[in-house]
Amino acid sequence: MNKNFAEEIGLNVIHICLPQESNEEEILDEILKLNEDPKVHGIALHLPANTQTHKVLTALNPE
Repeated sequence: MNKNFAEEIGLNVIHICLPQESNEEEILDEILKLNEDPKVHGIALHLPANTQTHKVLTALNPE
């Protein structure tokens, strides 16, 4: 989702850009922090091709 559009419809957007060389553990740590934040109600991920996608996606808390 485009950040400007999201803000236009009333969503608060936090844009976190990890370095391209971030490893899986660093990505998972960031996701786990967001999972614990009661102000976060959704996460949109844009993953690099070299990421273990399944492991990262299963770290997302669907609640």
